[in-house]
Amino acid sequence: MDRSGKKRTLTAEENAESGLAWSPDGKEIWYSAGYGLSGDNILAVDLRGRQRVLYRATGDATLLDVSRDGRMILARQNNEREMRAFRQGDIGEHDLS
Repeated sequence: MDRSGKKRTLTAEENAESGLAWSPDGKEIWYSAGYGLSGDNILAVDLRGRQRVLYRATGDATLLDVSRDGRMILARQNNEREMRAFRQGDIGEHDLS
């Protein structure tokens, strides 16, 4: 959105988007997007809508911040699921996953 309130879309909508920061030179917006809960990739888009991949993650990754020299702080999530149960007469849990 520019200063007059005019909205402009730079990218297509992703399944998950999070984390947002200006590039060190101020010419791009860097963000997390993809199919995971947070995003699978760290992407860059310039003000003309040209997009590029900065980092391909192997799981959920969220861009938290960008330093002046271009280093990124990322958060990674590893979502694991398990199922545990007690059977009648058991003293402890059993892992059923």
